[in-house]
Amino acid sequence: MRDLAPLKELLISGGDERISLNMEGRNRYGYAPVPDSDELAFSSSTASTISEDAFAAAFELYQHIGAQPDHKTDADIYEDELSVLKADFLRLSGLDQQDGLDLICAASGTDIHLIMAHLLAGSYDQPLMAITVEACETGSGIIKAMNAQHFMSTTSGGAKVNMGAEVSFADRAQHISVPARDADGQLRDRAEIEAKLDVLIDHALDNHQKVLLVVADVTKTGLISPEIPTVMRLHEKYGQRLMIMVDACQFRLSKASLKAYVDHGFFVALTGSKFLSGPPFSGLLLVPRPWSQALKHKSLPPQMADYTAQAEWPQNWAVRRYLPQRANFGLLLRLKAALYEYEAFCQISETQHLQIMSRFQSDISRHIAEKSRFEAIETRPLDRTALVAGTYWDQRATIFAFALKDEGGEYLTSDALNALYNELSRADVDRCAMRLGQAVECGEVAGQKRLALRLCFSARLSVYSAHNEHGLDQIIAKAKQVLDHIEQRLKAQTAEFNDHNIVRRA
Repeated sequence: MRDLAPLKELLISGGDERISLNMEGRNRYGYAPVPDSDELAFSSSTASTISEDAFAAAFELYQHIGAQPDHKTDADIYEDELSVLKADFLRLSGLDQQDGLDLICAASGTDIHLIMAHLLAGSYDQPLMAITVEACETGSGIIKAMNAQHFMSTTSGGAKVNMGAEVSFADRAQHISVPARDADGQLRDRAEIEAKLDVLIDHALDNHQKVLLVVADVTKTGLISPEIPTVMRLHEKYGQRLMIMVDACQFRLSKASLKAYVDHGFFVALTGSKFLSGPPFSGLLLVPRPWSQALKHKSLPPQMADYTAQAEWPQNWAVRRYLPQRANFGLLLRLKAALYEYEAFCQISETQHLQIMSRFQSDISRHIAEKSRFEAIETRPLDRTALVAGTYWDQRATIFAFALKDEGGEYLTSDALNALYNELSRADVDRCAMRLGQAVECGEVAGQKRLALRLCFSARLSVYSAHNEHGLDQIIAKAKQVLDHIEQRLKAQTAEFNDHNIVRRA
């Protein structure tokens, strides 16, 4: 029997300090690496607790790894088992017959962005210019990663680095962000964003820069940014002079939309830890033809060996020769857990998912709108008709962002909101933990910073709803319970404040 660390330890290995456990046995997001079936789990835009079934699937693979003969190295086992998971993902996504499509694995969505920056990076006289829309609505380390900088203090390979420092002095990448919202958090006009993107792309190309447009599908508050008509127009205008990567790390994407992105030649970044509700971290990068042909001969700077290993790359890519034969069983097991959730999701029909999510969207949007202390954050319909024809579940909102106000109509401060978030996430004798997406900034109104919590629907919740006769009723009731509890806490805080003032006056 191969000597392996316990499964719960491996599930938090092979990442960075974001999944290291604190003194309470929880990672930076507040989650333990073991199941908690009592949670009210609506936090998938940030992270999720691994489910009991996904943990069992990971444990089965863990036992399989442990039973491998001693003459096989960890790196060989990792290569073999990761190849199986890659094939499983492509099969489940309907992409297994896609000619020229390659797949790269990574420890997280942020690692994918760093890999992309270095795959496409240029020299001093032809650097890469990466353009994103609304950087504050993507991962916190994305800007550093797209600037080809270390985004944390520890790499997935275990190296200690200086956060914010350049990974390599040889490769050059720059980043610029175009806000999707005005300073007050209101959505900007599509034409205004298009015009700004046109100017930036033309300027970069005129200065002999490579240009990558990063399309968020979807952002932390549920936007597609820039909108798909804008993306398709820019794609038609610039052709292969403009590289496009879809940041679909939330993975709130139907198989039809995913295939359409690949068919148009767009890179697609995915993770298994958001909508799929697998444990954090796991990342996948789809590289379609012709980019797979153009990049298969590309090398990476030696410093990237701290972030990625040979088995995580396609067999025929030259970069494998420069990377270590290193096993990351943590990534492997997290991917296995995520793909368990994905397979369960794919077994339910598109029509059923659409019906489930349509009702959840309608009921929860209405419930939020009825609460005077809640302010729903403005979004747009998830319109992908310029990309793919038909009606699919990913046209329904699955992230519901809302700001909270006190009795006087002022937005809750960051400290107050974080205190509420932390209180919700703690279980006690009266209730179980209530999990929401972490607060995200949504502009300033009248000098007040507006922060929003997020209630999220996930693949796991849709599967539960489909398999249980009254499952959707139960899920909606639990979501409303969370929202009602927040409302009660706001009222209780007001009462406590008033009582305190009465005592002071007395």
